Amino acid sequence: SLYHQLRKNPSAKVKDTMKLINAAVALGFFFLNYAFANASDETTDRALKKMAPPLPRANTMWWVLFNKPSMCTTNPSGPIFCGMPDVMAAGSNGNSAEIAIISASGGVSDKKGKLLMVSTIYKSCGTLDLQVDEDLYAWGGPANFQRGYCPSPGEATEVHIVIRDHGPVVEADKIAQISTFTDASCSQRSGPNLCVDSGVAAFPPSMSSGIETTDAGCFPMFCPETCTECTEEQKSVQLIAGMGNEVTLKHVGDTMTAIAEITIPGKGKKGAKASKREKTPKMGKLRA
Repeated sequence: SLYHQLRKNPSAKVKDTMKLINAAVALGFFFLNYAFANASDETTDRALKKMAPPLPRANTMWWVLFNKPSMCTTNPSGPIFCGMPDVMAAGSNGNSAEIAIISASGGVSDKKGKLLMVSTIYKSCGTLDLQVDEDLYAWGGPANFQRGYCPSPGEATEVHIVIRDHGPVVEADKIAQISTFTDASCSQRSGPNLCVDSGVAAFPPSMSSGIETTDAGCFPMFCPETCTECTEEQKSVQLIAGMGNEVTLKHVGDTMTAIAEITIPGKGKKGAKASKREKTPKMGKLRA
């Protein structure tokens, strides 16, 4: 300790004594900061735990096919030309980008949020019959979206894969939760669950067969960093780019297969944290 150092060398120079004092002060500040950091980590963990939605949850996956990407106006310079503005404009411009929104897959995550969804689609031109009634359908948009995977002559289809969160499983609606866009459990139909698009992965138009993997990030309308009018619940279910959520597109001739490997944000029913934070190990008692 500082006391013992001074006793062993009572003739130490003043500057040496000051070095020891400064070291002691620095050590004191270190432990003070450590205490505050631990308190801050615990506060953040509590906030994450409170905000994280419950797991497991139902999700669906959707093909959003822009069969004529040359007519998209979202990003004319590419390589991803199309986006939500083109989807929103399709009803008023006669669907000039020849958009098709078709059910791809669905499933229920495990208690850690892990979910694998796979879908294959085949070229099919013309108007498709994709709806029987409000509970039995396989499309995700207005009537003029009821077409298939059918690239416009001289073009290649731009593929977007959209992930949609349907909330905790409601046993009576389970099949609909993983196979329709707005099932009876959704708040839009007076149900108990928030149903919201939670992620998207986009692939540039290509006429070549091959395999491509890309990140799945938040759905543009609900990204936590940019959406100022979103609810905390809408933000809390969004997939975050760079966190290991991936979608692979396998293109073979007249078929395409999408494979989504995602981890849905949330916490298990027993209160497991949405994400594990790396804790600084506890330090033993200091001895002089």
